[in-house]
Amino acid sequence: MRFGPNAAADWALLMAYNDPVSALAACKKSTAADANGQHYCLMPVWTEPPRPANS
Repeated sequence: MRFGPNAAADWALLMAYNDPVSALAACKKSTAADANGQHYCLMPVWTEPPRPANS
């Protein structure tokens, strides 16, 4: 949120579009460290709202 109101709004959308439990589970399977030793992961996230299921 320190990057301003637009960043906060974008973060809110990512939280609304994604299941944090499954995203963090996928993240934990891909944890690595960069050259400085800082850890990161590959976290799949949806960048648009969920689509309705086809009936």
